Amino acid sequence: MPVSTPNLVAQPVLLENYGPAGIIRSDSNIIPYYNILTTSILPGEPVFHMGRIGISKKIILPGAIGELIFDWVADFVVNPALGAVILANAVVYWDYDLNGVSGGVTLPAGVGAVAASSPTNGFILGRAIISKMKAVSLSSGKAIAASPGDERIRVAAQTLAVSAIGTIPTFN
Repeated sequence: MPVSTPNLVAQPVLLENYGPAGIIRSDSNIIPYYNILTTSILPGEPVFHMGRIGISKKIILPGAIGELIFDWVADFVVNPALGAVILANAVVYWDYDLNGVSGGVTLPAGVGAVAASSPTNGFILGRAIISKMKAVSLSSGKAIAASPGDERIRVAAQTLAVSAIGTIPTFN
């Protein structure tokens, strides 16, 4: 769930020190998006739109037009309580009930984080992939995309249509 913006004129969310929910590493297929919510969408935050998952390029204030990127690769905040490794090519989920941590700062409640199992409220985000930015470790002969204690996990977009699980924000 995006961040509340009580004072649209002063744009206080732009002044907050939240790390991005996702760091875009590769993108294509950018479309304009009108934010009908009463809350802002953070940079890199996944948005369930048209049966697919887009991620915001920059902050999108309520009632404003921004851009969503489809067909992306991004590094997302991972569940801080991750108890087991996530292997490369595993399906990962965006879970709105989790509070991710970015740069040592906990993201606002309701923004969410990547989870290894199907959430109560969220959606399939994509497939875990390895990052060239860290050494590759193996588990049972398979590459590990994230381990307990990791802050981020690299994910490739789910290119097929996905369905919402439970309750998610009503994106247009």
